[in-house]
Amino acid sequence: MGMRRELDRLLKDSESGVLDVMQSNLAYMADSLINNIMAKERGLSSSQKLDAVKGIRASGIDKYKKELLDVLTVIAYETLRHTKKEVPKAKFKLSEFDYESISFVESKTAKKLKGSAVKNKKIETMWKKLPPKVRRRIKLQQELLVKTQLSDLEKAIYFQYATSAEQDLALKELRKQMEENAEDFIDGPSVRAGAPLTAHQTIADARSSFFADPEVDKEIEAFEFINNYPVNRTPICEELNGTIFAKDDPNKFKFTPPLHWNCRSLIVPILIGDLKGRKIKKLKIKKANDKYLQFSEKLKRFSEDHEYAYNKESKAWQHSNYNS
Repeated sequence: MGMRRELDRLLKDSESGVLDVMQSNLAYMADSLINNIMAKERGLSSSQKLDAVKGIRASGIDKYKKELLDVLTVIAYETLRHTKKEVPKAKFKLSEFDYESISFVESKTAKKLKGSAVKNKKIETMWKKLPPKVRRRIKLQQELLVKTQLSDLEKAIYFQYATSAEQDLALKELRKQMEENAEDFIDGPSVRAGAPLTAHQTIADARSSFFADPEVDKEIEAFEFINNYPVNRTPICEELNGTIFAKDDPNKFKFTPPLHWNCRSLIVPILIGDLKGRKIKKLKIKKANDKYLQFSEKLKRFSEDHEYAYNKESKAWQHSNYNS
């Protein structure tokens, strides 16, 4: 149970770390958008007011991308360090460099990362040690999240500006209304749901890559689907909770978490000799619960690819055609 508590803590702290990065950077970008609109608005006539949003671009986009990449890199690396403990006999070498763990102990993770002396050099080293497909998935999440959130933030601010500008409000009130709408988005359900999903997907990707390593795979007899968060369980996770299934189960990809928004389920390994009479079942759910499966099998299938392996001589994950 000790490892499961550690895993639960990693989930919670990672979610908090991603949320900090998202909200602090979105607030910075919102402020820059509003400042730019207000500066442009002052030089326009009444008939031109709606043109104030044209050509406006937020500051801090590259900064957000970098900090999001950093926090997801640390989450993936910490996940691999933790997951290695679950299969202690596996001849899996994560890293050769001397490294003091950067843990997500408190909710102010983003601020800790920004001011940390280890950030640039050690996070860069962590990044290079991650499996190639985990790196690619992190980059995909980074690009998609920043692009989508920036677009939604712009819409929230631009819509409020258009509505308020037509009322010919005083500049102070105009700014206030845009700030309030931006704050509603930044502290709203889209961002608050996106942070845990992003963190959990990164954790799931790192764990799947680890379990797919041939040296790890040969130590595992089966897997168990677990969920220690009754509040967040949907009927699909409730039904699957506690299910022990074969590592080659045909539905493994389909039911690898996260399965839905706010999903906190995980797949944990059962090592050879630890099954102890427990029965292996097929992964399946009642047809009525299929509607709770919100993320497709195709989205998750990237992570289990045995053509990637850790090269002990070069101390890096390599593919026969991969050179980055």
